Amino acid sequence: MTSRELIRELRELEREGRERAYDDQSVPIGDIEFLDRIRKSVMRIKKYSDFTDAISEAAIGISVLADLCKAEGIPRRECRPMERNFERALRESMRKMDMAYKKYSGEGCTWLSNDPRNPFNLSVAINDLTACLHRLIELEEKAVQKRIGRKSAIVEFRGARVVSSLAL
Repeated sequence: MTSRELIRELRELEREGRERAYDDQSVPIGDIEFLDRIRKSVMRIKKYSDFTDAISEAAIGISVLADLCKAEGIPRRECRPMERNFERALRESMRKMDMAYKKYSGEGCTWLSNDPRNPFNLSVAINDLTACLHRLIELEEKAVQKRIGRKSAIVEFRGARVVSSLAL
């Protein structure tokens, strides 16, 4: 899979994640599979392994919550960790994801889950996971652009005709 194909796949997962987070009245049918696809896709990116590991860890924790609520028929908005320790663990995984991204940008990528005043539910968790996925996509796109720039410079040296056919 090329970098561009991976970015397209991640963009599609981001779109799906936004839809799932917004659809907070629905029972989380398919969320576990969706979160597993995110986990598998981000792990293909090696350059930001601390960030991708944190995204993967958060996706696993969110999957557990989604599974519990799916089994009980609870919609995403009402799907909350019943045990305080589980909620703390999920919030901590979101904080780790946020901190991992800060290493690359100086700012966080989560918006809702790290504010203790916000009620933590499945929609909030998916929203913040998707926000961090968006930031990972941006990092990967910048890395691809840098690689293209280096390859273009080498190809231009040998002949401008080849530059237009450059593919990742």
